[in-house]
Amino acid sequence: MALRIGWRERDLQARVKSAGGWWDPDRQVWILRRDVAERLDLLDRVVGGGGYIWTPVATFRNRVPVR
Repeated sequence: MALRIGWRERDLQARVKSAGGWWDPDRQVWILRRDVAERLDLLDRVVGGGGYIWTPVATFRNRVPVR
């Protein structure tokens, strides 16, 4: 699920990252599994309905720029 975490909340960003979350630069949100977000008490930070579709092709490392 997509979570909104402020850019100054470095400690919280580190907690999310260590729990398996990652930054989505296109949507400007952190992505984390729902059960983990619940365990970290972050459900109040869910944005966009909480859904997120991820496929290996959609990762930013292998995305081909559109011209």
